[in-house]
Amino acid sequence: MADPVAAALSRLNQTVEELGALAETYASSEAWPQAIASLISPLAAPATAAAAASALSYLSEPAGVAENSHNIIREAGGIPPLVALLAGGAESVAAEDAAGALFNVAATSANKEAIREAGGIPPLVALLAGGVESGAAENAAAALWNMVIGCDVNSDAIREAGAIPQLVALLAGGVESKTAENAAGALLGLSRNDGAHAAIREAGAIPPLVAMLAGGAESKTAENAAGVLCNMASGNTATCDAIREAGAIPQLVALLAVGTESGAAENAVGALANLAIDCDVNRDAIREAGGIPSLVALLAGGAASGVAETAADTLKEMEHFDAVLSAVASAHADTAAFEDLHAALVNAATARLEAAEAGTDVAALERAIEQAAAVAVAAAALERARGRVAEINGEAERRARRESFGLGALPPPEEFNCPLTLEQMRDPVVASDGNSYERAAIERVLRGDGLSPLTRQPLERTLFPNRALKRRIEEYEERDLQIAAMVVAATGERGEASGSAEPAPKRSRTRRSSQVT
Repeated sequence: MADPVAAALSRLNQTVEELGALAETYASSEAWPQAIASLISPLAAPATAAAAASALSYLSEPAGVAENSHNIIREAGGIPPLVALLAGGAESVAAEDAAGALFNVAATSANKEAIREAGGIPPLVALLAGGVESGAAENAAAALWNMVIGCDVNSDAIREAGAIPQLVALLAGGVESKTAENAAGALLGLSRNDGAHAAIREAGAIPPLVAMLAGGAESKTAENAAGVLCNMASGNTATCDAIREAGAIPQLVALLAVGTESGAAENAVGALANLAIDCDVNRDAIREAGGIPSLVALLAGGAASGVAETAADTLKEMEHFDAVLSAVASAHADTAAFEDLHAALVNAATARLEAAEAGTDVAALERAIEQAAAVAVAAAALERARGRVAEINGEAERRARRESFGLGALPPPEEFNCPLTLEQMRDPVVASDGNSYERAAIERVLRGDGLSPLTRQPLERTLFPNRALKRRIEEYEERDLQIAAMVVAATGERGEASGSAEPAPKRSRTRRSSQVT
């Protein structure tokens, strides 16, 4: 005679398979709640508990019907008996299936609360001890991950139940482990509460989380790990140092390459943004890891993209504006949609442009012009800078001519020198104190304290071109060159007159020879 218990279990499994096949089409049927509810009472019987728990785990999973089934399980009183099955421990098939069912059921807010109130958190945490190869630990970590999402009360309860060290231990499974992925997900939820950061760090989570980043942008494990690091890097210097020292920054930068649609890139750029705040060491590390071009590339997502916005915030925080400007210019990136970053870059580009204009390095000035044009600095400033390039080139030519005529060391008249730079003025202007200055030099004063360098009285903002002085300077230089050229030419002509003529023939006197007659 067949064992009646075995026969009943066989019928139950057949029923579950049949319900599963019908779920997507008939889950809205009036009979569906009754079908789900019929699986609740078998949870209390040792002989049928495992099969019933497996059935509920399976039937609460199908896409499109899950939420309906979740609520039916709760309303039918299924959560307390599922929680009771967890006591079987990590070796129990019933406990593993019950944890799987609770993972699915915990997707809704009401069910998260019901599982907590049924005492589900401590036994779920206890199942984590089964380790990375345990199906019960895998399901329990997944259930805790769902439990913590959007529920601070559960987050506190899970932390107080001692989950953090157990979850950190499961990270050892690495990027290929589903258990490790679920543990990282649970830690991601817990790390949204600042109070958990110290416990996660002290449990040794940072090195294995950083190792998980190597899974790449397609890995959910890497995405979860980047999210935990993002949350933990907010506002704690010791944690930020530990994340950098564990080698996270190059790995986070690598995750940016997949673009703005990636969850891994979103978490990675958030982590870099937090690491860059008020920390020059981390900013340097991000720059050295090639982070600036990668962050600039994300700006292509536009202002509607949260990833692009965070990238813009990170670039503004970086303060390596020369590198940022170079990357923006190289990528032809449009920063106008990111107001704060754009304003900072325009200011930085304008300052670099003015500094380069004050010097004589054409390459530096041309680079400053390229950067300024990339962020749409005022057209007048760009035009002035381009004029300065032509002027420097002209000055170089005149200087070469002066030196060729031996005039290089000849000082100009004192009135031609700027009282600030002590060099001959190129673009003299008159300030409100009545004195003439090099334009770029006095403009720097106006941007500073605004006091006259000579009278120490406040200066007005308006400057007037000293065209008469500029003309005298130009005429002086040109006259010097003309005089020198004439002298050299005259010297050359005299040299030609004396040195190129044929030597005059020698004249000798004719002597009468004595003849002997």
